[in-house]
Amino acid sequence: MEALVVIGFAICRRKPLKSLVLSAVFINLITQPLLTLGLGVFYRFYPQALLIGEAMIWLGEAFFLARIPANRLDWRQACVLSLMMNSLSFGVGLALPW
Repeated sequence: MEALVVIGFAICRRKPLKSLVLSAVFINLITQPLLTLGLGVFYRFYPQALLIGEAMIWLGEAFFLARIPANRLDWRQACVLSLMMNSLSFGVGLALPW
C-alpha cells in the first residue's frame, strides 16, 4: 500500500521513482518489525504505544528518506511523504476487522 503512495508522490513531484520505492521498502522492512515488537512489549498500554510508535516511525522514516541522496528529498518533502505513507497504512489498519 505504501509503495503506491510513494509511486504517486514520485510521479507528481518528479522524484526518482526507483530510489524512493526501494528506500521505502527497505525502511519498512526495519520499522514494521520494530513497531510490532514495541507493541508486544508495551501491550498493556497499546493505544499509547501505537501512537508513540507511529510518530517515531513517521519521523524515523522521514529522516532516512531525506538522508538518501538519490531520493532528492529535502526534510519537508520527506516528512510529507512519510506522513502520507503512514497515514494510509494506519487508516487501513484501523478499517480492518479484528
